Amino acid sequence: MSCAMRRFAVIAVALLALIVLSSACAGEEHQQQSLQSQQVGEHGDQQQSSQTGHAEGGGEGEEDGSEYARDAEYDQVRKGARLIIRYDEDEDAFIGTVENTTGETLERVRVEVHLSNGVELGPTSDLRLAPGESGRIRLNVGGENFETWSAHAEVGRDEHAAQAEQAQATVVLDRIRVQLDWTPNTNHTGIYVAEAKGWYADERIDVEILPYSGTSGDLLVAEGAADIAFSFATVVPFSRSQGLDVVSIAAVLQKSPTEIAVLEGGPIKRLRDMDGQLYAGWGLPYEQPQWRTVIQADGGEGTAELVVLDTGAYDALLAGRVQAVEIFVTWEGLDWDRQGIEYRTWRYDDYGVPDRPEVLLITSTETLTEREDALIRFMRATLKGYEFAVQDPNEAAELLIETAGEDAFPDPDLVFASARLLAEEYYLAADGRWGGQTLEQWSAYPGWLYANGLLSDENGDPLTVEPDWSAHFNTDIIEAARE
Repeated sequence: MSCAMRRFAVIAVALLALIVLSSACAGEEHQQQSLQSQQVGEHGDQQQSSQTGHAEGGGEGEEDGSEYARDAEYDQVRKGARLIIRYDEDEDAFIGTVENTTGETLERVRVEVHLSNGVELGPTSDLRLAPGESGRIRLNVGGENFETWSAHAEVGRDEHAAQAEQAQATVVLDRIRVQLDWTPNTNHTGIYVAEAKGWYADERIDVEILPYSGTSGDLLVAEGAADIAFSFATVVPFSRSQGLDVVSIAAVLQKSPTEIAVLEGGPIKRLRDMDGQLYAGWGLPYEQPQWRTVIQADGGEGTAELVVLDTGAYDALLAGRVQAVEIFVTWEGLDWDRQGIEYRTWRYDDYGVPDRPEVLLITSTETLTEREDALIRFMRATLKGYEFAVQDPNEAAELLIETAGEDAFPDPDLVFASARLLAEEYYLAADGRWGGQTLEQWSAYPGWLYANGLLSDENGDPLTVEPDWSAHFNTDIIEAARE
């Protein structure tokens, strides 16, 4: 199933679930965890540096006590673990890799860096490395002033590690459960970047990423089974009109990546040509009103017919069984470009349907009230993650793949292309910032839903009073996170 079709599936499941208001089990709010302060150690490919001034690998056994200049690179083998690490001035962190050079699995591999001012960084979290396997290493410096440094890898359990574990165990992390809307994808990049960079740990946040289970994230948040969820501007108005306690606290994308698509060379040259033709969709409550609006805006009658094909929609278009579909240009469009499929698209907001900040991060008003400080710290790290995704989409895509798992991304090149397009056109608002929301945005598309009689209450009766759109979103958390 394509990523875009999966997202439509998520919206379909969410809206159908709202009709019956299925309940979800509430979960815990806090958990005591060991704080892995300013550390990240994740499996990935070994990265070698050609920088001069590093010590060549060779020596086994204890650390040699050598001190290195700020711009030098450490490259040593100790107890079978080859550590290559250097200080990155821009990142203010020691970044590198540790590799198992033996023929046996190395247990509890970790890294420490000692600064000349007496500060010790690490150890990193334990890695289990198979023969030939390497892991990524990052130790944040946190603005410490130093002139020289030393480093070493440790393998197995020792007294120092036991003491460090005991000291770390006394620190309480605030757990934030984040519910995904589908399998990991580029809309989630900022979360995975912040996790990989250690920014959640820096904020004393333990992020638990909850895999998609088929249940609407809106329902899970409203019932307390998740603290944060990815949702959609096409879902939240329906959720709230039916009594769910959900509120958007950040816009992941500032505009919708969905567009109407037809094949070049087909009978559809402009939208009004869709009168009397078939388009494939999901049968969602807003689909037909949207199609009718855009066709009429182009001078047609709006008589296009919907056939509900779910995940078969794209195959049906390519086979000529339907004349149009809706695609995510940030995924399906890029995939078609790579395949050489010729197509044309139209944006809804060019034909009378207001645009919207499509993908959202939502929470509940109860969580906003009871866990405001934890949410601000979570958002501070998340903001840094998405800002990094804008500044360096290629590395962000690499971190997404490495952290979420390569199995989730059978076509890495498509991930990189999607990350670049999102960074160029979708993440940032007009003011150049990520995550913002305005009353104008929330009055536009949701207002269009209300004007077309699509929103109903818990009893299924159409709303007769327009909702207070300002209650659908909250900007306090993200603005506090910017300070």
